[in-house]
Parts: sequence; C-alpha cells; structure tokens
Amino acid sequence: MLVVDDSRPARELLAEQLAQAGFSVECAADGTAAWAAFQRRPPHLVVSDVRMPEMDGLKLLSRIRSVSRTPVLLITAYGDVPTAVSAMQSGAVGFLRFPEDLDQLVPRARELAIPPDDPRCSLAAVVLGDSSGMVRVRDRLEGLASVNVHVLVEGPSGSGRSFLVDVLHQLGPARDHRLSVVDCRKPIGRALESATSLVLDHVDRLSRADQQVCLARLSAPKRGLARIYATAESSLSRLAALGQFDRALAEILEKFKLVVPSLSERTRDLPRLAEAFMERAALQLGRPGVRLSVGATERLVSHNWAGNLKELNAVIERLVAFCPGSSVGPKDVDQVLVEADGSVELRRAEAERRRRDELRALLAECGGNLAEVARRLGLTRGAVAYRARKYGLFRNRTLD
Repeated sequence: MLVVDDSRPARELLAEQLAQAGFSVECAADGTAAWAAFQRRPPHLVVSDVRMPEMDGLKLLSRIRSVSRTPVLLITAYGDVPTAVSAMQSGAVGFLRFPEDLDQLVPRARELAIPPDDPRCSLAAVVLGDSSGMVRVRDRLEGLASVNVHVLVEGPSGSGRSFLVDVLHQLGPARDHRLSVVDCRKPIGRALESATSLVLDHVDRLSRADQQVCLARLSAPKRGLARIYATAESSLSRLAALGQFDRALAEILEKFKLVVPSLSERTRDLPRLAEAFMERAALQLGRPGVRLSVGATERLVSHNWAGNLKELNAVIERLVAFCPGSSVGPKDVDQVLVEADGSVELRRAEAERRRRDELRALLAECGGNLAEVARRLGLTRGAVAYRARKYGLFRNRTLD
C-alpha cells in the first residue's frame, strides 16, 4: 500500500491501520514524493489525501492513470466530498471521509487492492521476472498491447497463457469489447460470427473443418470483429510441417506471437513469483501475516514445476492454508509437495493425458479408421468415437 498525506498524524494513523491488518505500507508526504515511490515500485493500492502542496491528490491520480490502472482511494475532509465524487469520474475507485470513515479503510483496502499478477496493474508489475524469456515477453507485450492485431500466445500448460491474453486485452484498444473464450477442443460452431473479441483457446487442437472456418474468417475483412487472441501448447508451424495443421492458418496466427517460457526456464524469477502468490493467497485466505522463510523459498526453487505457474500457485495456497505459524518453513513445503505429487487428482490427470496421447497416435497411424483403432485397443468403435470427441481429436469429418 502507498499512503499519501501531507499531515504527519493522519499519514501515520492510516499507515498504522493498514499495517496492523497485515499490509506492507510505504508513506509519502505529498504527491511528488508519492509519484516517485510509485515509479520505483507500483503498489497494489494508493490511499491519498486530496488537498496537498506541490502535487495534490487529483494530479497524482492523473499521473497514475496515464500509466496504470492501479486503484486510487481518496481520503477527504467533509468539504472535499464534491471534489472526490468528481474525481471518481477521472478514475478514482472511491473515497473515505477522514476520520469519520476510518473503520472502513481496511475492508475497502482488501476489496480494492490489485494483486501483482492482475492486468490492471502496470506492465512491469504484472509480468514478473527478470529472466531473458520474461524480458522478451514483456517487451513484446508492450509492443502488441496498443496495436489492433491478432495475437498468438504459445507456451506449456500452466505457464500463464490465458493470463497474458487478459493482459493484452485489458491494455489494448479493444478493452471495451466483451472477451469471449472458445474452446477449440470442441466444435466452434458459429462463434467467429460474433462481433466481440475472441480467444481461440487451445487453437492447436482445432479440427480440420474448424481450421478452414478460422482461415476463411481471418482472411476476410474484419467486419466488426474487434480482435482475435489464440493460445496453443504446441508450435503451429511444427504441426503444419507434420500435416496436422493448415499451413496458411498457422502463418496468419504466428505472425504476431508471444512464446511463454516454462517455469523451469525461468527459475531466477521463482522467488519473486512465490512472494507475489504468497501475498495474494494470504490476503484471500484471511492470513495476511504469513510469509515464506528463506529455506522455504530455496525448497520451492529446487522443485521441478511440471505444472508451471498453475502448480506453483496451488502449492502456495496450500502452504498458506495449512501452515500453523506465521512463517512457512522448508518442512512445510516438503509436506505440501509430497501431498501434491501423490494426489489422486494429479494421477487422474496424468492418466487421462496418456490415454489422449495414445489415442492421438493411433488415429494418425491408422489414418483415422475408427474400426482399426477400436480393434487395437480392444474397445467398441462407439467407445473410440466418444473418446476422440472428448479429447477433441477429430481432425476432419471423414473418419470412418
């Protein structure tokens, strides 16, 4: 939290209230100092007085809005309420009268504070990490966010593909359009006829027929469709080389592409990511004082995160929920990792993935002949057809 007030007693009182609730607080005595602090490290929430010397709260709000959507909560005296109401039209998220509404400060802070992986924060605070892969992602994001082009986000499962799509959409020119998600593992129907921005999720799993639908739509004039985003786990150009994806469609979608690294490729970012996930989980679960010890962080860094950010976030949430004290230690991490690795849910997901891959390989080997695939698996043709539909493996409509 960044608390801004030129009155030292008021500033200290606001900071004390937030600190006692478990928030990390930085203070500034005026808007100029606050703007400098904001640029050094974007906070999750700014709590600012309206009337201040040098740069007042309204000018500070304007500066912040020019680069970020970080929420700004204004603190006002009674006579400043009309000014505060007017300021909400410029982007403030609300106001509290001081000191009458002091008891509402902490609840409002918990409600409004944006975690560091939310697309409304500044780009540097959103896309955490200094690894070369994430620096490249951040640079491309910055370039693509403001231009109205279709974008493909490619990366392994759990790496944050959908999150980066949200960032692009929130920062882009089509942010006012409703974002509709289409699961390409299923028939897409008439989704592309919608006049909204679209996410083609798992576009590498499109059927042959739907690939042609997408190609026709993307090759035609936009006709009201604001923007298309696509996510893929596999390289479309590689699939095209194998004859499993339309080459022309792959070329269109890969023209503007972000490649998201796996967590194993960005281990230097893991301590910062773990800290950010920890802060968010602690606030969401009502345990704002829980922190990771140095030993716990070292254990997390040494783990093989096959599930990438999704797995890391799930483990952090369990650590916050199950840790008995205020400091998470290495033994706590070991216990949660053992439970996670042996969970029924993960084993079921892995078994399902193996069945899907086996069926995909057999369909390719048998040229789509369901009867032959059924014979080899010892199943009925209907059971094979059901599984192929379930896994989105129909590549065309001529499977016999």
